[in-house]
Amino acid sequence: MGSRTHKTRTRPMATNNGDRDLLQRGIALQKSGQLEKAAALYDQVLEQDPQHPDALHLLGLVNANQGRMLPTRRATRIEQS
Repeated sequence: MGSRTHKTRTRPMATNNGDRDLLQRGIALQKSGQLEKAAALYDQVLEQDPQHPDALHLLGLVNANQGRMLPTRRATRIEQS
């Protein structure tokens, strides 16, 4: 099978303006290859809302792009939910 590429949405669904700003900044960083910085912004959203669907999705894409099959940095948080 061919390789899969993961695309990110350019307009995240966010619950408030702060989340939206963090997610948009994270997407820009992710697109420029600054995956750790992007993940840090997604983490900030998840600190406020551990079930935030866009932050979880985008963090999953960062992990996939880094070759991580499971979001090891968030495994504990998701299991606790």
